[in-house]
Amino acid sequence: MKKYILLFYFLSLNCAFAAPSVENYQRQSTATSHIKAAGNEISAFSKKWFQTLPNNAPDPTKPAVLLVHGLWASPSDWKFLVNDLNQQGYDVYTISVSYMKKDGFCRGVNQIQTLAKEILETHTRLDFIGHSLGGVAVVNAVNDLREIKSQIKHVITINSPLNGTTLMNAFTRFFLPSHLREILTCNSPFTQQLRRNSIKSHEEGVLFFHTATESDHLVNGLKTCFLPQFQEGIIVSAEGHLSTLNNPHVRKKVIEWLSVEKPEVKSSD
Repeated sequence: MKKYILLFYFLSLNCAFAAPSVENYQRQSTATSHIKAAGNEISAFSKKWFQTLPNNAPDPTKPAVLLVHGLWASPSDWKFLVNDLNQQGYDVYTISVSYMKKDGFCRGVNQIQTLAKEILETHTRLDFIGHSLGGVAVVNAVNDLREIKSQIKHVITINSPLNGTTLMNAFTRFFLPSHLREILTCNSPFTQQLRRNSIKSHEEGVLFFHTATESDHLVNGLKTCFLPQFQEGIIVSAEGHLSTLNNPHVRKKVIEWLSVEKPEVKSSD
C-alpha cells in the first residue's frame, strides 16, 4: 500500500501546473530559433485502439499526425494540442496503448506501425508526436518502418526517457512489469540500440525534435530526453511531466516543428 501512496505523490508533483519558461536547447551546429518565455471529444474509429480526432472520416488532403500517449495516460491528454493541430489543418490520429499488460510495449509498437501503414494508404506523409513512454515507442516504431520511412517527416517527443530514467534503479522499478524495466533503465541494451537506430533514421531523413522539463521528477530530461542527433530541442522550466503537454509555448513550438522542411537525402553513389 505504501508504494502506491508514494507513486501517487510523485505523479501529483509532475501533473501540477506552474508558470512556464522556455529556453532553447542546442546541439552542436543544429539549427535553432529563439522563443520567449512567458477539447475536442474523442470518437472511436474502426479498431478499439485506433481513434481519429475529431471526425471519423480521414481527410487525405490534410497532413497527418499520429499522437501516442505515455504510461498511465490516455489519448484524452492530448486535447489541447489536438485543438491546435485541428486549427492548423492537420488530420489528427491517436492510439490507446496498454503498456502495463504483458508485452504491452511491443504490442504498442506493432500497433503504431500498423496504424501508420493504414494512414499512409490515404495520406502521402505522416508526422509522429509521443509523450513520455509514448515517445520511446514512436522512435522505436519509426526506426523499424523501413518500407515507409521516406514518407515520415517529423518525430517529436515530449518528456520521453529515450535513454531510460534515473529513477528506475531507485523507485519506479517497484511499480513496473519486467518487460518495461530494461526499456526504462539508463544505458540498457534496449536504449543503446534505440539510439543507434535513431542515428540511421536521421541519416535517412527523419527529423527528430525533443522537449524536456527541468522540474520533471519522473524523467531526468536533461540527461535522457535527447537523441544523439536531433534537429532542435527545448527545455521547459517549472512544468510537470504531464502538464508540459498543455504548455502553450510548447504547443506553439510543436506546430513550428511540424512545418520544418525535410532535407533531401544525399545519394551514396
